[in-house]
Amino acid sequence: LRHSNEQLAVVNRQVMDSIQYASLLQSAILPDERAMARRLDGLCVLWRPRDVVGGDFHIFREFDDGRFLIGVADCSGHGVPGAFMTMTVSAILDHVLSETPDSDPAAILGRLNRMVRAALARGRDNPRFDNGLDIGLCLVRPDRGDLLFAGGRIGLHIVETAAGSGSVGEVKGDAQSLGYRRSDIGHRFTTHRVDLAPGRSFYLTTDGFLDQAGGARGFGFGNRRFNAMLLAHAAVPMADRKAAFAAALAEHQGDRPQRDDITLVGFTVAPARSPAHSATVSAAECATDSGGAESPFRPIHP
Repeated sequence: LRHSNEQLAVVNRQVMDSIQYASLLQSAILPDERAMARRLDGLCVLWRPRDVVGGDFHIFREFDDGRFLIGVADCSGHGVPGAFMTMTVSAILDHVLSETPDSDPAAILGRLNRMVRAALARGRDNPRFDNGLDIGLCLVRPDRGDLLFAGGRIGLHIVETAAGSGSVGEVKGDAQSLGYRRSDIGHRFTTHRVDLAPGRSFYLTTDGFLDQAGGARGFGFGNRRFNAMLLAHAAVPMADRKAAFAAALAEHQGDRPQRDDITLVGFTVAPARSPAHSATVSAAECATDSGGAESPFRPIHP
């Protein structure tokens, strides 16, 4: 029995050493927060895998003309399988951006959807193999005083604190995941244009935060509590909100286990000029920067 326990301890140590090293590899694909902070007025990043590694990651890509992409992705799976998915999706996203660097977020998501589906096609013969991701992606354009957002089952939360009052709203992503068997490879994602107005901050989160069970009855954190949390800490410096959000989550979670990977990215950015009106535009309209219908941004008062 002692010999068996010693063997098990050796195997466990080898496995954990491998997973710890995998964590270093996964961390290498995550953006440098110092580089992000240089482009933003305020930044808050909470990345918390359920296990040592996981299926969530956040995105930051800079372009030569001053624009930059910022987003979050929630890949299928947890632990090592989820981490493999993040590496795969990150590599495909880099390829998409190298081929179409001038695309708006909707076009990027459309191509990412098709390429992830194609990359995982060999495993489709196994009925247990069905992988993909949810994603929210912003193309920030400080020179135009706006950002373009597109999402696949991830929305953009917007906090308004102008004129001494506060409200929270959400621009919802499309009800379409990427890369799965059920994903429509012909789906045209919607791009939403939102002003970089003074007193406005932006948040992208995977569902791990919103679905975390807690409280006396084990309910999820939920959108209502999430919006109230964002608004309650709107006056706190963005750099300090990570600790405040982590504390709010811990208070709700109590002694219940973390049930999913969690990623939250909050940011503020000042426009380089006076912003134009907010609008919702299609992907094709975004290519020519023509106006569209009224923005779907609707204030929510917790």
